[in-house]
Amino acid sequence: MEAAAPLAEIPSHAHYGAVLDRLRAGEPADRRAGADELVGLVAERLRYMARRMLRGFPTVRRFSETDDIAQGAALRLHRALATVTPACPREFLGLVALQVRRELVDLARKFAGPESLARHLDTDVVNDGDAAVCRSETTGDVLAAAERESLGRWVRFHEVAAELPAEERAVFDMVWYLGATQAGIAEILGCSERTVRRRWESAREYFQTRFRGDLP
Repeated sequence: MEAAAPLAEIPSHAHYGAVLDRLRAGEPADRRAGADELVGLVAERLRYMARRMLRGFPTVRRFSETDDIAQGAALRLHRALATVTPACPREFLGLVALQVRRELVDLARKFAGPESLARHLDTDVVNDGDAAVCRSETTGDVLAAAERESLGRWVRFHEVAAELPAEERAVFDMVWYLGATQAGIAEILGCSERTVRRRWESAREYFQTRFRGDLP
């Protein structure tokens, strides 16, 4: 299990904290503005995770684009922030990761099941970024079956992520779903980079145990 290649550094603890203070101001306009700003701060990361998801699943790419997945996660985050006020940046980033995880799991289930859209609206055209790539009917069924199996394992992967102990899950979420660096995670969590590395390795071992070394 490899960490995602990091994006630009996540905003600082103080930056997130200032926006969360506005969210807690209480007035509806302030809450909306605060929620909009918080979603804006992670918008690039939502697109990043969506691209990672689509890269491995051509069937899903035929029906969903990066922006569709990122927007779905952003809408989930907006709805959550309408009723929940994270107490600190760590809680906010955990909430972001939760919404991304739910969006990806729901999408995978949508395309992996026996009544899925992919089963009933099958074509031999794959949306591969800027180009449409055709595949033959003779290989299409085999690829679709393999892909459905992979999607099922993807769902299980994210379910296991939700089972991680709290400290390991906080690090895993920021590495895997948000593409954060160890330095950025340490600053948000208020711990050393050594502690971040230890928790990441512990999370990796947990996955290896649950999947018996056969990770998706």
